[in-house]
Amino acid sequence: MIVRGDQIRALREERGYTLQDLARRAKLSLSYLSEIERGSKRPSLKTIDKLAAALNVAKTQLVEGEITDSGLGLGEKIRIIRNENNLSLQELADKIGISLSYLSEMKEELFTRP
Repeated sequence: MIVRGDQIRALREERGYTLQDLARRAKLSLSYLSEIERGSKRPSLKTIDKLAAALNVAKTQLVEGEITDSGLGLGEKIRIIRNENNLSLQELADKIGISLSYLSEMKEELFTRP
């Protein structure tokens, strides 16, 4: 996966955001965002998610190649899927055919594991 710093910059400028504006919206440091745009830093998937949310685009618009979630735990993957599909816990439980209480228990267990 290659992060498209030039695309992040283009989307930022298209929205009229300064580096400082986008850094604040994505809760990143100004210098780190600048390095991402220049291609000198390779951000984590969590950072890509923050940038995509701040720019209101799909994270696939910010990268080339396949996005792999190998560094994420199952709880984080569930959260990402819910956010990408704008699903509540109840809606996700319904879609995968389990009870809300069971999904909630799984979520709690997944987020509290060391």
